Amino acid sequence: MKILFQSIFFFNIIFVISSCAIFSSNENGSYRKSDSLENTILKNLPPPWIAINHATSDFAITNSLTHSVFLINSACRKYEASNLKSLTSAMLAGVDIINIVENKLITFQERDAVDMTVLGKVDGIQSYFHLLTTQKNNCIYDFVLISTNEKNLQNDNSYFQVFLKGIVIK
Repeated sequence: MKILFQSIFFFNIIFVISSCAIFSSNENGSYRKSDSLENTILKNLPPPWIAINHATSDFAITNSLTHSVFLINSACRKYEASNLKSLTSAMLAGVDIINIVENKLITFQERDAVDMTVLGKVDGIQSYFHLLTTQKNNCIYDFVLISTNEKNLQNDNSYFQVFLKGIVIK
């Protein structure tokens, strides 16, 4: 029963976090998913990670032992001019932030990126997030690791770094 609850909870979190990527494509400025994302993660997906189907994300996998979730969201729009700080804030809009553990500006694939670790609550349930947000060619890219506790976030963070190496933004 606990696993079922965690699964339902994480799908709710994924929906909240990925809500910016569900817009349809059209010429009036609505968001669409990126077609410039090369993803090789599934080619070398280490156990205990398994792919999960989630329509609002570009890509989602879960750790079958820790129940952490890694997902990728993209949102593209002609003339996107948002700054990284506002993009990261929008990404966490559905999260009641308790503590920003780390927030730094880094370089990811020769682009500025915000790398952030956050303790927050979604629907009153405590969660831990590690996210990286960047933008390129009028697209916003969010890479997120979501865990139920700090230990799982720390344990799965090495996978987060490996997964980021399996992504190329063209």
